[in-house]
Amino acid sequence: MERTLRLLQRITTGVLLFPSAALLIFAYLSATRPNHTAAEAAVLLVLGLALLPLNWIAWNWVVRIRMARQPGADPTTPAARLSRSPYLAIVPVLLGLGLLRLANGVNARVRDDGALESMRRACVESAVKTATVSAINPSSAEVKARIDRYCGCVVTGVKTQYSAAELAQLDGLSAGELEGERRFNRLLETCASSVAPR
Repeated sequence: MERTLRLLQRITTGVLLFPSAALLIFAYLSATRPNHTAAEAAVLLVLGLALLPLNWIAWNWVVRIRMARQPGADPTTPAARLSRSPYLAIVPVLLGLGLLRLANGVNARVRDDGALESMRRACVESAVKTATVSAINPSSAEVKARIDRYCGCVVTGVKTQYSAAELAQLDGLSAGELEGERRFNRLLETCASSVAPR
């Protein structure tokens, strides 16, 4: 039985190499992109580094507990006492649910940040087109700064005023549908007035 458990320990560790590497890559991307927080990068880094050791330690305890249940095992060891606990089966379930919730939260944050980044790019492109049509040079430093402030205001406003579900719905709207979105249009007007020349 111990050999089987040790084999499973090695297999699961090998399988977890891929999500662990993905978490480390996401941590690097979060740390090097301005639209991600340092806390997000730190959480991803800790998860990526801790996943393999935690799996290895968990399997070590599974082996110890299994051995503690064998006839002739010392009943005073921590593994033997733990094996008699009625709540033993709940602990890995709770840990798994906690990790899933954390991963889901990080995934939702990455998805929302992607939608906001896409919105910012679309905003800059639209503002450049509007400036060009109005015979304003969009390459000048002053106009670039105003466009950057305006689009930053729009993205910040959307981030603070819309829930994750509303943001996903807003991201799926066409340009024509966005024109009929009153709250979004009020936000655009507020941002336009905040960057208008005095």
